[in-house]
Amino acid sequence: MKKVQIIQSAIAGLLLLAVGCGQSSAPAPSASAEPSVPDALAAVFQDVAATESIQPIPELRTSVSPGDTVVVEAKVMGDMNPFVENRALFVVGDEGTLTSCDLRGDEGHCDTPWDNCCDDPKALRAGTATIQVVDANGQVIKHSIRGLEGLKELSRIRVKGVVAPQATEGALIINATAIDVL
Repeated sequence: MKKVQIIQSAIAGLLLLAVGCGQSSAPAPSASAEPSVPDALAAVFQDVAATESIQPIPELRTSVSPGDTVVVEAKVMGDMNPFVENRALFVVGDEGTLTSCDLRGDEGHCDTPWDNCCDDPKALRAGTATIQVVDANGQVIKHSIRGLEGLKELSRIRVKGVVAPQATEGALIINATAIDVL
């Protein structure tokens, strides 16, 4: 009886092998494959007219309230890691207030020229803002925004958005409705 079971198992194994040979199956998704970009995140990349009322970040900090619509022209800088991993959130700096190290003329001084290590800490606080893309529920989209449409450290951008409910004079947070990589 045992011999019959062994022969049946061997035949079943050979049949499975024969059925599988020569047939191609769809490749398994790679573990490192980037998930598709959510529609709400892809849709935010659009032109923002330069004719919009653009105010410097330090002025906005003292003159806007949550719910106000604003337009900011800035550079991705102000932190060693301006992008938050797996979130549509990043830090920008006002170019009239801050000077990224790549423009200081002493190349090689900073490993990360977008962190503004040479700027005064008070100017750094006053001249930076957080840009985030939120879903219909007001939650930051759980997808990296770095690299989309060429957005990276030191990119110049124009953003139109709404001052977030959690924004304060000390922390300007803008929910982007349009991001234009210049």
